[in-house]
Order: sequence, then structure tokens, then C-alpha cells
Amino acid sequence: MNAILGYERSIVWHQPGTTRDVLTATTAIDGWWVEFSDVAGLRASDDMLEATGVARAQQEVLTADLVIFVSDLTSSWDAELYRQVCDRNSSADVARPPIIVHNKCDLVAVATDDRPSGIETSAVAGTGIPDLCAAIANRLIPTPLPAGSAIPFLNEHINRLHKALNAVHAGNLSTARNFLMTTCH
Repeated sequence: MNAILGYERSIVWHQPGTTRDVLTATTAIDGWWVEFSDVAGLRASDDMLEATGVARAQQEVLTADLVIFVSDLTSSWDAELYRQVCDRNSSADVARPPIIVHNKCDLVAVATDDRPSGIETSAVAGTGIPDLCAAIANRLIPTPLPAGSAIPFLNEHINRLHKALNAVHAGNLSTARNFLMTTCH
């Protein structure tokens, strides 16, 4: 997250278990507002504080629009953990596979285990970060709108558009116009 943001939002430490709470930050990727959540690593822990952080991380995985599965190239690939994340991140009607990131590519020449393909990055050197940002944008907005298109971001805008459309379908163009012309506060 720090490498994408361009500043240190998350504390980075070599010892596992240092991220205890969900840290969020927003930035723009290809002009789109993206909110990132950095969470604790998903693993079993006897430490109640860390276990609470892991439980929060699991909840974030369930509700995320996109999960970025970061794997350390200096450690073994954890196929079981990846399977669990994929299972948690898929609803009954939509499969949302995570983007796989193999971090610390500056420390390992070639991965020696059976990792699936992914984006190789080095957060320290900045390697692969543009590719990761492109993959994030492509996954979140697979069909971008043409430049200059209006995009409703606020719920009030979306509600007004629905009301205007319903008024048009009911044949009441004056009411539709009023929904579109009234200023949102």
C-alpha cells in the first residue's frame, strides 16, 4: 500500500504480526478513486490482539471489491491460505479472484516453488508498481467510460437519476426535469 500511495501509511516490519488493525488510505488510479485497506496477515495466532486483527482482516476480505493477495517471494507459497482467501472472496453468484502479487522480487532471482503467476513487485525499489496499478484499474473498471462522461458518485445523485428515469417511464417529463435540475446539498 505504501508503494502505491507514495508515502508511508502502514508500518512495515520484518516480523509477522505487526499489522493489528485495518488501515485505510485513498488515492486515485487512472483517475478513479480507490480506497485501500491494509490488514493483518491471515494466520492462526494465540495472541488475542493479533487474533482480533486477523478476524478484522477476514471481514475485509468478505466485503472487498478486490483483494490483492501479497506473497513474500522470500517465503514459501501458501496454497492453502490462497485457497481460503479465494473461498472467502467469492459469493455464490460471483467469483472474484484476487490479484496475486509476489513481493520482494529484488531479493530473489527466481521463485523456486509452485507459485501461480502474478505480478512481481518490490515495494522498496518500486518495481512492478505501475503494473500492479494497471491491474487494479483493469479489474475494478474493466470497461472505462469515455473521457468526459458524467459519473454519479453520491447516493443522492444516483437516487435522483433513478427517480428521473421512473418519471420518464411514467410519461412525466416535467417531474423528471425537476429531479435533474434541483441542486443537491
